Amino acid sequence: MMKDDLKSQISKFFYPKSVAIIGASRSPTKFGNLFLRSFITNKFPGKIYPINPKADEILGVEAHKNLIDIQDPIDLAIITTHPAENIKLVKDCVKKGIEAIIIFSAGYAEIGEAGREREKELLSIIKGKARVIGPNCVGIHSAPGRVSSFPATSFDLDAEVAVLSQSGYLTSLLTRILTLRGIPVTFAVSLGNSIDLNICDFLEYFKEENNTKYIGMYLEGVSQGDRFIKLCKDMRGKKQLIIWKPGRTNIGKKAISTHTASITGEDKIWNAIFSQYSIFRVNSAEEILNQVIALKFSETMKGPKVGIVGSQGGLTVTTAENCEYYGIELAKLTDHTKEQLRKAIPEFGTSVNNPVDISIAAAMNSKLYADAGKIVLKDKNVDILLINGTWMLDSLFIKYLLSLRKVNDKPIFFIEPSIPERLRSYRKLLNNKIGVTFTSFSFLRFLKSAIDSKFKM
Repeated sequence: MMKDDLKSQISKFFYPKSVAIIGASRSPTKFGNLFLRSFITNKFPGKIYPINPKADEILGVEAHKNLIDIQDPIDLAIITTHPAENIKLVKDCVKKGIEAIIIFSAGYAEIGEAGREREKELLSIIKGKARVIGPNCVGIHSAPGRVSSFPATSFDLDAEVAVLSQSGYLTSLLTRILTLRGIPVTFAVSLGNSIDLNICDFLEYFKEENNTKYIGMYLEGVSQGDRFIKLCKDMRGKKQLIIWKPGRTNIGKKAISTHTASITGEDKIWNAIFSQYSIFRVNSAEEILNQVIALKFSETMKGPKVGIVGSQGGLTVTTAENCEYYGIELAKLTDHTKEQLRKAIPEFGTSVNNPVDISIAAAMNSKLYADAGKIVLKDKNVDILLINGTWMLDSLFIKYLLSLRKVNDKPIFFIEPSIPERLRSYRKLLNNKIGVTFTSFSFLRFLKSAIDSKFKM
């Protein structure tokens, strides 16, 4: 008998001990093959049951002709077959006692009345017996449950970011981008048409989930507006919601209706909700990443004023200018700090004012970054330190930057345009609570949002 509390029902998806891939395929071009590969390559610790009436084994795993003949209990079923076959297959799942079902297939409300009728029939079959994610979705990711529909995913148990998305591709993209940039994902859910479990159900779950601090969302619309607003109110100050909300234009609204059949609502209403409940609105996957970085690495922030240290004049100047552009205040360094800087950095081609320019000499002596950075961090007027770029990245430079973390717990961000080429080298910085980002112009808007959320609530 299915438990009636939402937490237990959703936990079936995130912590299954066994999974059936219905429609598992030998063809590498089929999604039934992709999902099976994902569970194999991600080393799912439980039992995997590929279901295919024409195969004895797939990818080295014993295949089964149908679900009903399997003697063992199954916790989670993923259905990848044509929608015309899914009614019978969902009935089989219910008969088998499977309480968690993911329906990958499209061909439902997003295609019109015939699809809506299919959804109604599915709901009548599962009522009180099972919960469904989808249809028209790509599944889930659970780091603690070591479950993922996405190949080559990280299962970092220190992850603090959840992803909720009404786009299957963007669920996968956000999970991969965040993970590749050193921000591992704890849970991700591709919601699809949400005929049963919806975005509010998962917000309800994450509201009480201790490991999740930040929730990045791609949201086309909601069907339970009052419940959504209440959840936003309840989560304010406890969880950080970062929402990518399309539908600003008529073209966007029309495209959404054929994508997931969501009701978008007026953009000015969404903006009012986001403003009232301190929700961060963004416009791309990269912006979700930047906002997470700004929030995650500024948790210890005691004030809004920034100090800048760099060795490339142009980059340092533009970082200072971008601070002013976004309304971020540059700290006025004390006379004592300036005197200390004069002793620590070269005499020529430098500046001891904020922004602090340690000159091209840092190309040959990366210790200058640490020397200047430590002095600026100790300044009573500086709340946040921005380090601009490097001429030469090596283990010594990383070592010097890490030494800054020992001075105090003020937020530190390293702005470096060559991140994609050198990502692995920066993992140590991220692991030691030093944020790493591409450019000042693309990032500082989100640092300003983080500052405002803390000091203007």
